[in-house]
This record gives sequence, C-alpha cells and structure tokens, in this order.
Amino acid sequence: MYKVFIKQKAVFLAEHIALNANSADSQWIRCENLQQIKAELSQFLSDPAALQLFLYHDESCDKLFNLFKSLFSFVEAAGGLVKDKRGRMLFIYRLGLWDLPKGKTEPGEQAPEAALREVKEETGLQSLTILRTLPSTYHIFERKGIRYLKRTCWYEMQSASDGPLVPQLNEDITAARWFGPLELASPLSNTYPSISGLVEEYITSALLFH
Repeated sequence: MYKVFIKQKAVFLAEHIALNANSADSQWIRCENLQQIKAELSQFLSDPAALQLFLYHDESCDKLFNLFKSLFSFVEAAGGLVKDKRGRMLFIYRLGLWDLPKGKTEPGEQAPEAALREVKEETGLQSLTILRTLPSTYHIFERKGIRYLKRTCWYEMQSASDGPLVPQLNEDITAARWFGPLELASPLSNTYPSISGLVEEYITSALLFH
C-alpha cells in the first residue's frame, strides 16, 4: 500500500486485498485507469471536509501507483532519522515547522549517499553511520504552477557526536536540535503528517523489537 500526503490530506493506494484489511467505514473506490483517478482526486481535493481518499486496483497496487504518479512531476529525495549516543533524535526547524534533515537526490547519486550528504549539509554533523533503511514517505506539493510528487527515502543513522550543530541558513533552516525521548511531543506536534507518522512508526517498531 502507498500513502501519499497532500498537506493535511492523505491518499491511500492499494490492491483489492486491502478491502479485507481495513475498517468497514473506509470507503474504497475501484480505479482501473487514469481518467478515474483524476476524477476521484479532483473531487477529493475540492472538498475541504475530506481528509482521506482510498483507491484500489484489482490487479496491482504498483500499477495504480504508476498511474497516479503520471499526474505529477516525480522527485526523488533522501534523508535521515538521526540519533546520538544518548538516544536523542535530531530535528531541524524550517519555515515554522520541525522536520527531519532531507533533500533532493542529485543526478547519479544513490539514495544513501544523498541522505548522508543532506544531513551533513543541513546540520553540520560529519560522523554519521547508516544503520538501516526506513519506510519511504510520499507527499505532493506545488511550485510555480507545477505539481510534484516527492518520494523521500529514509535511513536510520547513528551520530558519533552530539554536536556542534550548524543549521544551513541558506536553506531557511534556522535551528537544529536534539530531542530526548520525553521531549518528542514538542516537535511532533508541529511538523508534517508524513514526518510525525514516520517517527511514530519508528518508535513503535523500536518498542516492539528491542
């Protein structure tokens, strides 16, 4: 299943099997072609009260996603969920919201390389190790009349140092800060839905398997 955020809204894309795996009050809509997807998406976005749209394809979730993806300019990005030796998590503050360090993948660059580069550039940290791959997130945004679908590949990282942190001011990052486990409610209450979902899923996984 794919979950794509559009500001505070979310579009779920799945195979028919998802109909048996979700609550009965989720109204799944069958979409087999681009025209159907465009019509459902347009109606969804024009309704301020609608927060979730559930679409499914009888054959393949990937087929549905590729049709959906063709409506946008696709952007690849990568970033890191970074922890230090004390178990604190690193956030950056940009344009009024807390975020995780991330950025666009450059031509010829692999996602892990891009993730390490972006974290170093945006926070000033240099001693970083990738521990594992985390779920990717998807969101839609608009720039100069063009709608983009961005996939961000995420990696859990370990920092050998807890500072100093140097926010990348020319990228509108005005702060970079470590948050302890008991402090996470603060950044998570003022961040993007995709980021809060990623962090909360990470915390739940850590509690279950460690």
